Amino acid sequence: MLEVKHLSIRRGAIILIEDTSFIVNQGDKVGIVGVNGAGKSTLMKTLSGELAPEDGTIIAPASIGYLGQEPLADFHLLGEDGTQVTIRDFMLSGRGLDLMAREMSALEAQLERATAPEGGAGEAGLLEGLLDRYSQLEDLFSQAGGYEAEHTIAQLLVGLNLKGIELERPVLGLSGGQKTRLALARVLFAEPEILFLDEPTNHLDGKSVRWLMDYLGRCESAVVLISHDLALLDSSISRIFHLDAVTRKLTTYTGNYTAYLKQREGAEERAMEQLERTQAKISQLEDQANWMRGKTEKMARRAKVLDHAVDRLREALPDAEHLPHRERAFTMDLPVVRKSGQTVFRVDRVSKAYGTKQVLQQLTFEVERGQRLVIIGINGAGKTTLLKIMAGAQPASAGTVRTGHNVDLGYFA
Repeated sequence: MLEVKHLSIRRGAIILIEDTSFIVNQGDKVGIVGVNGAGKSTLMKTLSGELAPEDGTIIAPASIGYLGQEPLADFHLLGEDGTQVTIRDFMLSGRGLDLMAREMSALEAQLERATAPEGGAGEAGLLEGLLDRYSQLEDLFSQAGGYEAEHTIAQLLVGLNLKGIELERPVLGLSGGQKTRLALARVLFAEPEILFLDEPTNHLDGKSVRWLMDYLGRCESAVVLISHDLALLDSSISRIFHLDAVTRKLTTYTGNYTAYLKQREGAEERAMEQLERTQAKISQLEDQANWMRGKTEKMARRAKVLDHAVDRLREALPDAEHLPHRERAFTMDLPVVRKSGQTVFRVDRVSKAYGTKQVLQQLTFEVERGQRLVIIGINGAGKTTLLKIMAGAQPASAGTVRTGHNVDLGYFA
């Protein structure tokens, strides 16, 4: 299925992975874990063919599905004639069905003209050629699931909480979260031999995450995913690849995330115990050798033997990089530079419309110093739009947003 031999990955001067080999078999469900910055996303891009490795070989199946953290970055959402790509064509393109459907429609029009009463003997050969091509295309379309495609697409959209969205709607008209979920639906619809998913639960609600867990657990594709959703790693995964940012090695563990934690903790404890035993043995032999030195000639010879034994034990000790270690979470303290007034924000009768679509209507509220608020709502309700208006990144259609005394804004999209 996927065979990786002596893989090394470098980005600039930094080596992320060094001389790593592993195999992902058909039907395997693999989770890649490690601290942020270890190189998990870079590894996935390399495995999927998006990036080239520094060294080693990757033998991958012909059919690959990859969903990155910017899932629509590589898609052209405008047609050659400038028209916007619809949800239907975007989804069908996952299996190449959109091109087949268009060619079949064009052939149907040609066949209709070729079978008109005025057609002569010269057109009989053309008609036969058109029929042969149409028959060939129809076979390919049927084998790719073309006649069941819309039913399958509808099931995927319902599972990912995109129910009710019209298939003729342009992809560019969707909200950011809806686009991300649509990209996930497309890669699942493609049914490749192996799926590479980088944080697939971004923009999914709880119900959709549970649906995805079930889907990945029963789909026939091999799956390699990166996720911070521990429930997903526990329910849908049968193997864990741990990428160590210090040793730059990939270690394989059998079982889900909880099983991996237990195995890794046990391995670290055993390694530390072995290290302590070896260090104690070295200390004991050194004491013996030092006591024997300066005694009889026979004892001096035995002291040299012990010295050689100590040297061999020291050589066997892991270097500092490979000592048992625990990855620590990064923490930081960001002090407030200056104190604001009691009222941080005052939103007064704010409304926002995109054309005829009203997203926000007459919103009024205040935010006070020290409060932490979360905005919740279904995808497409206008959560991001509201944040953009509050941050001054987008104007409101009506109403005002005022910031309080000494308020400094920070906005992360």
